[in-house]
Amino acid sequence: EEALGAVVNMSAAGLLLETDADIEPGQHVILSIDIEHQDEPVSAKAEVVRKADPNRDGVEGIGVRFLSFAGDSRERLEAILGEAETRRRIQQCIDVLRLPDVRCLSVKISTLYSQVSPLARSHTISKAADRLETLYRTADHEIDQETGCGKFVYLDMEEYRDLYLTADILCETLDRAGLEQTHAGIALQAYIPDSHRVMRRLIDWSKQRAASGGTPLTIRLVKGANMEMERVEASIGGHRQAPYSSKIDTDANYKRMLRELVDAAATRIVRIGLASHNLFDVALGMIWGETAGLGNGIQIEMLEGMANHQRRAISEHQSDILLYAPACHQEGFLNA
Repeated sequence: EEALGAVVNMSAAGLLLETDADIEPGQHVILSIDIEHQDEPVSAKAEVVRKADPNRDGVEGIGVRFLSFAGDSRERLEAILGEAETRRRIQQCIDVLRLPDVRCLSVKISTLYSQVSPLARSHTISKAADRLETLYRTADHEIDQETGCGKFVYLDMEEYRDLYLTADILCETLDRAGLEQTHAGIALQAYIPDSHRVMRRLIDWSKQRAASGGTPLTIRLVKGANMEMERVEASIGGHRQAPYSSKIDTDANYKRMLRELVDAAATRIVRIGLASHNLFDVALGMIWGETAGLGNGIQIEMLEGMANHQRRAISEHQSDILLYAPACHQEGFLNA
């Protein structure tokens, strides 16, 4: 027996269907879901787990749990849901940038596009750059009353596999007309050897941007924060992990990159975000910055709630500190 219905909401696990059909919990149904811009429907077998409550759900119908999918239906459904979640997160970022108390926002490329693929490189760069451009233009429009400039957007870094892709997305976006004065930055992780090469390329790119009258790029230098995932991917792939395996190598690369950043910042072609809670590294950066006369060309970046006594001590010597404070909606607090 066939019946028609309308999808109220849907996840990878199941959906809520508005329908007049009398279907009891425990029954199995075959679903054929028409998706906009797709030639074929998503086909799935599902179990009815409850009847909808009009007072709570706002409709009469059923809630179902997916059991299996036909052909590539699961992959197509996950792609659709991923993009829907991505659009929701981008809108959240736009809303956050419009808050008067927010001066800086950090996003990852996975926030911009759910189907990131190094194999579809040009397509991924184009899609992510279009969405990053929207954030940049929103930030430019929302003037910070304290600085008189647009707000700042950092492009954060994830795993090694996305290192070159992230840098390319940044440059592709900021090269677009009207974004010459956009205040933007990118994070580089010193525990990845290739970060040094990418940093040099970004310094050269920022030099050209500054020479054309544009705002120099800010490079946030961090040690790294995804070691567990890098180890898992290396183990699954049967290859060596991308990051350095020793802390000594990571620390050495951090200082090498910092030294080159200071030299570049001294010529006003780049700005530095020195992100660390290692007092030696912070002090070294402050000394190098003072010796090079960087002024506001370098800022210390730290996390709220982590070693606040260190932050207070540093603030007595360095006025330009960017303090990151985690924030989320109440319903997302447990996951945050």
